[in-house]
Amino acid sequence: MLIVIALLWCKKDIRDSFYQLIKTFFHKQILTVLGLAVIWTSICIALFYEIGVWSTNNLKTTLVWVITYAFVTIFETHKIKNSKYYFKSQIKETIGLSALLTFILELQSFSFAIEFIIYPIILFLGLLAVVANTKKETEKIGATIKVVLGIFVIFYFSHSLVVSIMSPSVTFSWRNLTELLTPVLLSFSFMPFIYMLYLYQSYETNLLSLKIYFDDEALFNYAKKLAILFFRTDLDALNRWVRNIHINEINTKEGIKVSLKDVKLRKKIESNPPEVDNKYGWSPFLAKDFLVGKGINTNDYHFSFDTWTSCSQMIEIGADDLFRDNVAYYIYGDEHAAKKLKLRVHINNPPISNSSKNTISVFVEELISKALGDDNFNIGELFSKVPVMIKKDNRYVSFTKEDFASQNGGYTLEVVIGVGGDYSQEH
Repeated sequence: MLIVIALLWCKKDIRDSFYQLIKTFFHKQILTVLGLAVIWTSICIALFYEIGVWSTNNLKTTLVWVITYAFVTIFETHKIKNSKYYFKSQIKETIGLSALLTFILELQSFSFAIEFIIYPIILFLGLLAVVANTKKETEKIGATIKVVLGIFVIFYFSHSLVVSIMSPSVTFSWRNLTELLTPVLLSFSFMPFIYMLYLYQSYETNLLSLKIYFDDEALFNYAKKLAILFFRTDLDALNRWVRNIHINEINTKEGIKVSLKDVKLRKKIESNPPEVDNKYGWSPFLAKDFLVGKGINTNDYHFSFDTWTSCSQMIEIGADDLFRDNVAYYIYGDEHAAKKLKLRVHINNPPISNSSKNTISVFVEELISKALGDDNFNIGELFSKVPVMIKKDNRYVSFTKEDFASQNGGYTLEVVIGVGGDYSQEH
């Protein structure tokens, strides 16, 4: 491993990235978080020691767990926001294959002198590899460090596995069983710390945008205190509230109080949405989820500028070109009902590919089925007769096409399902 490091060190770009990485690592915020993680882990270990499930024999396993799980997880808290089942997946990982691999890795040891030298180096390199992912300019050296660590882990794992197989009576002992349980217990005890760190980071990010928005520091402090009291661990409500503050340009104490209560009220209505008469449109809380089964998720239904709306992100479809075709789903209406449902598709690579056409057809069929209760709608007719508008009872379906202003021949397709048929008022 030292030979590999020496060879890599000869490259100037790697040395420069390494210096930048060291500077990033010793940033006050990073050291503070790592320090708090060490304190939390130490308290948990002390409790485990008191109840007899941890001893100094488990120290090496604990150090490996710190390198391979604790510090890595700290820098991946952003994944919690994007994964609905983040902690569930963490639990599966904790009691799954990774725990077994760690157990095998720790079954055998080198001499004390060798491990006394190796482990501090591995710990430091492990931390640097994790920190390297926080900045683009240090990603290259981070990848290099991971290669070095990978070589070491493969060698160490192979040594441990071979020696363990050759001495089964020593391998399958009560002491080694406690070694298997140690990383599992530590991982479970570390999850509350990760959740609290995620809460803190989410509040910091959202409140920082408010601090920039409010000119009056006293008003910002007032909003900050109320937000913590109102929302506590409800980060979805916090995100909605901060967005509404910006959209509706709220800058008074009374406006802040009203906006807090409005977010709470909207979430309460969402949990038990009222029925909407067909002649007025659709329940917005149901309509926004019409395409969830096809992989299109929208944000919450909220007031924005002059209308109530909900929309999805642009989702890429079709062939894997430089600029792929993409689609998004929009809902428009008033506070009580969704009046217009729209699929907006950008065809960036004309002529439209079969892949994009098939995907659009699936989305349109699903939307018409959910919005109109019609499973026998002729989607091919929409494609062949653009522009076209078809009426059904008090609803209509329109399919329009608009060319891009650029010269590449791209265009936008819009499929709109509305109430009343007032086509001229389209968004």
